[in-house]
Amino acid sequence: MTALLVLATTANATAVAKEGQSLFRKAAPVADLQADAPLRFLPNVDDDSGRCAGPLAQLVKTGFAPDEPAKCHDAADTVVNGPEDAADLTPLRVAAWPQAPDDATATVTVAGNARLMRDGAQFAGTLTAAELRAGVELGIEGLDVARAPGTGGAAFTLTVASGGETATNTLTGEVAPVLFPDARQAPQTLYARRAPTEKEVRARIDEAKSVWARIRREMKTKPAEVLKGLPSLKRYRQDPEGLKRFAEQEIEAAGDGERAWQRFARAYKKTLQKAAPVRDFEGAVFAQDAFETGIAATPRGSIRVSVLAPGVQSPRLTGRLAAGAAWPYQELRGRDKGVVAGDYDATGDLEPTPPAPGAPLGKLLVGSDPGDAWSKFLAAQGQQPVVEIDTSALAVGHVDEIVAVIPTTTGKGWVLAVADPGGALKLVPKGERLERGVARGSRTMAPGLDALAARLKTELDADVVRFPVLFGPGDGGLYAATGNPVNGVAVGNRTFLAADPHGPERGGKDVFKAAIAHALKGRGVNLRWVDTLPFPHVRLGETHCYTNAVRDPGALRRWWEAAGA
Repeated sequence: MTALLVLATTANATAVAKEGQSLFRKAAPVADLQADAPLRFLPNVDDDSGRCAGPLAQLVKTGFAPDEPAKCHDAADTVVNGPEDAADLTPLRVAAWPQAPDDATATVTVAGNARLMRDGAQFAGTLTAAELRAGVELGIEGLDVARAPGTGGAAFTLTVASGGETATNTLTGEVAPVLFPDARQAPQTLYARRAPTEKEVRARIDEAKSVWARIRREMKTKPAEVLKGLPSLKRYRQDPEGLKRFAEQEIEAAGDGERAWQRFARAYKKTLQKAAPVRDFEGAVFAQDAFETGIAATPRGSIRVSVLAPGVQSPRLTGRLAAGAAWPYQELRGRDKGVVAGDYDATGDLEPTPPAPGAPLGKLLVGSDPGDAWSKFLAAQGQQPVVEIDTSALAVGHVDEIVAVIPTTTGKGWVLAVADPGGALKLVPKGERLERGVARGSRTMAPGLDALAARLKTELDADVVRFPVLFGPGDGGLYAATGNPVNGVAVGNRTFLAADPHGPERGGKDVFKAAIAHALKGRGVNLRWVDTLPFPHVRLGETHCYTNAVRDPGALRRWWEAAGA
């Protein structure tokens, strides 16, 4: 065989060719497999042609498993879905070999997280002598994001045969990582759960009536079974009239809660509209826990990737639940936009930071129990180190309850706010007594959060500010007993929407608000207070929980330059 086979990236083709000549004793032409260096390809999980909208609409009608809509995207078929989809392919070229003998043949195979495309369809894998002489253009299509370390790579092997001899070599590449912008980046779109309609409010009240009517009936026929699930009703076992009054109070509270939600949502949307375009979020109450949008980019293009944390794990979703579960695919999937679903923890348990020592693209702060799949996914991206924070004492357990990145005009351009229950206790005026559980819970949280503030100051090289927050006992752990301003959201133009703490007063002024304003004084932060106590504080959430932001990726569009990759 007189052929010389070389697989190379464009940047090092010459060097590899010279090295490759040592494989053969005769000087020979070169069959060269070339691609960008280093070889990165996009996860082609968007829907450039919009073809997934029809099947999704049908799924909503018939019902579906929670992860079923995610199966439709551009890499889910073996054709190129129009010119926009073609632009998402990374070029791979078999360079022309004009001297290829007539009996020469070649194969190009791929193993791993990619396929090869040619002329609008999946490449069959074989090349003739004539094609080798002319050269062939192929396109690399990434099949998925990296779900766990070691799952994002692909190997491309060119094998040339002629005269009874073969030569083989392999070029390897990686799917582009999904990277998450920090709160300094301006939101392109803000999302918040829409206000309940009057019909939905009445339906919630009717549902509460139905539930309590059933409980009252069952307290007569099978009280032991009821009390097993609702032991707090034990006092009413022999008091049907008392149970009736209690049920009426609960039904009224359900209606009041829906009305409070309705008022908050309407007013909050007007607040958000002053900052950026706002879209109604459908599904669960807390938009922040439903998805996190990042970017996967190469020098040739990018795709926005929204990582979806399924909030409903039912085997099959129908009716209202199906419509809510379909919303992310309708809203967040399209041209150059993809949705990735998996067994991930709520995405409110993630706070990306600005660049930090050893992390030019920032770090990812996560809680102490993010879930195995979520931890593997974040680790697989490989460019934003994960920093685990102990949130085990909290009822919800998300990092947004205790830390927040706030954009500033001073210093490094941001500060890290950390909850300060110890400082909150010191601010309570003498003679004003706290509930025993709140005082105990705040003392429990204080040492760990003091240590966390010191740790992150060093680890992130951050300017740390402390916000007073009191913590009290709840189901499953501690929660913010006051409005929690740390659990706030940056909405652009250095505006930070923080929950009004409704803290203790001295001289007619809220001492918690005064302390927070003082901590941010002179930093160029537009601090805006939002009253969350009627709602969503009662659901253990604040403005950050209630809001989601698709942010400008900023430098992440060309992450390899900052990362030196």
